Amino acid sequence: MGSCLAELGHRLTAAKRWSFSSKSSDPNSQSKSTNESLSRHDDPHQVCQIQDSPFYVFRASGQGHVDVVARLLNEDESRLNGKDAKGFTCLHHAATRARIKVIDLLLSRGADINVVDNEGNTPLHLASEKSKQEVVKHLLVNGADGNIRNNKQWAAIHVATLHNNADIIKELAQFPKLVDVNLGGLNGNTALHLAATYNFPEACKALLESGSNIKQTCSNGFFAIHLAAKNASSRALEQLLVEGDKLGYSHDQLLASNDREGNTPLHAAVNSGDLASVKVCLKYEARIDVKQNDKATAFHLAASQGTFSIVKAMFEQHKAEKPDDYLQILHSRDALEMTPLHRAAMFDHPQVVRYLVEEGSDVNAQDCEQRSPLLLAAVRCGVSSIRVLLSSSVNVCVKDSEHRNLLHFMVMYSGSVLTDAELDTICAVPPFSLNFSPFLIYRLL
Repeated sequence: MGSCLAELGHRLTAAKRWSFSSKSSDPNSQSKSTNESLSRHDDPHQVCQIQDSPFYVFRASGQGHVDVVARLLNEDESRLNGKDAKGFTCLHHAATRARIKVIDLLLSRGADINVVDNEGNTPLHLASEKSKQEVVKHLLVNGADGNIRNNKQWAAIHVATLHNNADIIKELAQFPKLVDVNLGGLNGNTALHLAATYNFPEACKALLESGSNIKQTCSNGFFAIHLAAKNASSRALEQLLVEGDKLGYSHDQLLASNDREGNTPLHAAVNSGDLASVKVCLKYEARIDVKQNDKATAFHLAASQGTFSIVKAMFEQHKAEKPDDYLQILHSRDALEMTPLHRAAMFDHPQVVRYLVEEGSDVNAQDCEQRSPLLLAAVRCGVSSIRVLLSSSVNVCVKDSEHRNLLHFMVMYSGSVLTDAELDTICAVPPFSLNFSPFLIYRLL
């Protein structure tokens, strides 16, 4: 108990000394020259001041105290490239806070301008992230390497893009020998790929004006325009089309470009389910009948995806553009000989099924296995689509390549979800020439 009180008394005494020393009655004492010695070692009971810390050089660098930094470097030159817990050097701190004079001092003393922190970031990375345009220019003038990639595989141009900072992008691009605007980062993504992915139209514009290659693919085989469409980045998508046109790439060229799987930007936009991106493609006259590797058109994908507003927008524009042969898109076949109606029925999109039927789709068209939309709906238990198709002029007697008709599939997959009255209506349609009675099997279940 006595030892604890003694220790407490010692700490209180030390605290009082610190308080007294920090609140000097001399009003001039707080403005003493920074050249005065910052270390106190004579009194063993003297509390350590922040200025005595070996890390104070980092704080002084960030605060722009040139004289203090110079003094501390004179006392210990190893502090020049020393690092704090985050791996920041004095130069990182100065760059982050835009302390140009400190940067000049550090560089004059031989600081490594391309030194990296624990995350692999150089001072140029940090200046780009913090939007310190003057620092970015100053570092590049002094020879900073703008193509160094951090632990995430991003260079300064990628970092500026991820923050949608057009001014920093333009500044970096002023030094083409030090900064490659088409440098690939993670998965081969260039800055333009990132701007497209994250829907940054300002960054897209700045990059394309600075020499970014709109036709460069990433490691996954995507152009920037595909990534914009794929990620529902409608504003970036439109910016790419506008700026690409200025660079000599027509809208038709860009919208007809294929990725590794043969997808056009419209295919990608449909897959994203984003109506805004689809409308941008349609606005610039993307063709809905262009086929990908499996021969599916973008309209097939829309029918599969099932967003009615997208299906309707695509078909209405196609109908307006080709009033004489617009029905051809409804009858187009993919690699499995499926029409868009097959796709809609298979994935049970009743609203889309009804719309396609009303617009003239062939309800009895058969795919490569002789399955009609009705049979496919039955296979996938698409009861809602079955009911829509039954209300049309559908042939309920059609058989697939294995001689199975609707009732076979209803028994195997969907029989329990239709009413007896609905099944009775189906069975009343002659002729049902079967090797066995699926309806009887259903009744026995």
